[in-house]
Amino acid sequence: MKKALFLLSFLSVQLNAQDTLTGLNKVFLKSLFYDVHDIVRTPFHSENRSLLIGAGVVSIVTASFLLDDEMNHLVRKNRNDDAEFWFNYMANPIGNLYGFTFVAGWYFKGIMEKDNRSKNVALNAAKAVLINTVISQAVKRTMKRDRPFQLYDADADDSFNPFEDDKTNDSFYSGHTSTAFAIATVFADEYKEHKWVPYLAYGLATSAASARIYLNKHWISDVAAGAAIGYYIGKVISNGTNRKYQLSFVPGNKILFSLSF
Repeated sequence: MKKALFLLSFLSVQLNAQDTLTGLNKVFLKSLFYDVHDIVRTPFHSENRSLLIGAGVVSIVTASFLLDDEMNHLVRKNRNDDAEFWFNYMANPIGNLYGFTFVAGWYFKGIMEKDNRSKNVALNAAKAVLINTVISQAVKRTMKRDRPFQLYDADADDSFNPFEDDKTNDSFYSGHTSTAFAIATVFADEYKEHKWVPYLAYGLATSAASARIYLNKHWISDVAAGAAIGYYIGKVISNGTNRKYQLSFVPGNKILFSLSF
């Protein structure tokens, strides 16, 4: 949570942008409100095709719980130093430090090049990180699932302890994975005219997800749920880029905010 707030603080360098989403300003806060609104309401106002896709994703995530123990045992039996280094220092930070640094760097790139598109996509990614962090922390503190390294002999079925007063039980769902997929989705959607971007973005996100399993930090179901939720949040925020924001002054020095689609 602290790292997500730090990212937003870095992106607040342009406080005077008023007509577009290019800084941490009133427009940003308004767009954040509408993004949260859309994330909550979209499942209840989707077309049949979207509902079918959503049902399919939920089914896959649910089925992944059946693989928790098998995958965990498989990973423990096939660990080696080279893979340990790769997953620990290269892949794992993609869902945390590397991802945040990239988003902040992309925003800085937009400032240097006076490119509002770069700043806009970086801010959308930052919103995705912030919203995902709040949701994931709420779920973690409710589900209270033991991480794999905490259960050497017990089955994954015994890992859930809802509402238990233990801050270390925060396995479900994977915040690293959801963060990586949220950022990947925002960039993949924005730069989809470059066919290689989605492949690279989702490939890196998948690497982060794989690291969480290999490093024995999460069950495969934690990662599956994290990927689905991160993708969903990123997709909703990306769809919201069609909004146009304007700040206008009216008699009495009042500021009106208008939102159009």
